[in-house]
Amino acid sequence: MQSIPARFMQAIQLHLIRNFWRQTKATSSLILGIAGAPGQGKSYQCRQALDELGYKHIAMSTSDFGSALEAESAKNLCAKYVEASMMSGITQQAHALIIDDVDMGLGNFGGLTQYTVNLQYAIGEIMHLCDCPTLVKVEPHRLSKQVRKALGNPLDREIDVKTNRIPIFVTGNDFTKLYEPLLRDGRMTTFNWVPSQEEQISVVAKILPNISESDCKTLVMQCTAKAEKLGMSAPAISFYAALKNATFDEFILKTIKKSGWIDGFTKFVNEDASIQNVTPSYQEYLAKAEQLLDLGKQTAFI
Repeated sequence: MQSIPARFMQAIQLHLIRNFWRQTKATSSLILGIAGAPGQGKSYQCRQALDELGYKHIAMSTSDFGSALEAESAKNLCAKYVEASMMSGITQQAHALIIDDVDMGLGNFGGLTQYTVNLQYAIGEIMHLCDCPTLVKVEPHRLSKQVRKALGNPLDREIDVKTNRIPIFVTGNDFTKLYEPLLRDGRMTTFNWVPSQEEQISVVAKILPNISESDCKTLVMQCTAKAEKLGMSAPAISFYAALKNATFDEFILKTIKKSGWIDGFTKFVNEDASIQNVTPSYQEYLAKAEQLLDLGKQTAFI
């Protein structure tokens, strides 16, 4: 079973190739927007897919679009883009830019949104990158020492940098909140990620590598059936990541109960303690789907 569903991987591959296929006369969007419900593995799979395809990524988050200084967020965006372009040349490894939860950072949520000059600069700058992705104005002090050195350690306050075309991937839950001109063809291509049960199983299998494919399928199907019986939607992929984390909690508590607080604490946090003292027995908690399902029954919705 593929670690990344074929449909998701194909969307990533198409976006990368379209951005580097110089012979094509078709309009290529600089941004691939991956939209979908919370917890369905958009950011996780995007990073995994880029790793599998040999791409390094530079990440931004919603917090990077907020600042007390005017135009700061736009300048941060330009610096990240230039950094990705220059590092592609320095390391001889292709780079991409990832922006998580872009609708929260750049979206308009009506009365909940304070439309600032800073936000307008950020939206304008990301559209400008889409329209002119190979010449970017940047302040050198925002770049890493390695990149500044490659640029000849410029002393100017602001410089124009010729860049390679760097694919941008953005994730979000509701792209209808974004400024409409940003969504037009040639700037952003939107990929709606609503995983089928089979696709969900393939992602969960990556999250829970210690259980068999058939047990993973059983776990997903039983949790989905239970949720539907209660009149609820199927649990998101993040639910199974939470189950995995819950096995750690149960394992820690049982170890402390068996060894006592002092010895149990030492086993987990003492750097000199051998992890082998506790690791082998941990496999019991991931051996079968039934054990994970028991933990699932203790959660709020099952």
